[in-house]
Amino acid sequence: MPEIGSGYATATVQQVLDMDVVNDFTEDYADLASASYLQEAAMGWRLPPAGQAEQDSRAFVCGIQPGP
Repeated sequence: MPEIGSGYATATVQQVLDMDVVNDFTEDYADLASASYLQEAAMGWRLPPAGQAEQDSRAFVCGIQPGP
């Protein structure tokens, strides 16, 4: 994906497969604002948070930023 977000822009395919990439994607299921819930909305599994526009999976992945 030429427009990939900066959260994956410098990662190799092997790093992505190994889940060895530091970015701002979070899987804190106790936090309703975590990226995992936003990804579910992008996949159509749930509605997006109130006031947030719908996006598709490609836009979601491209929006992931580098982590701390």
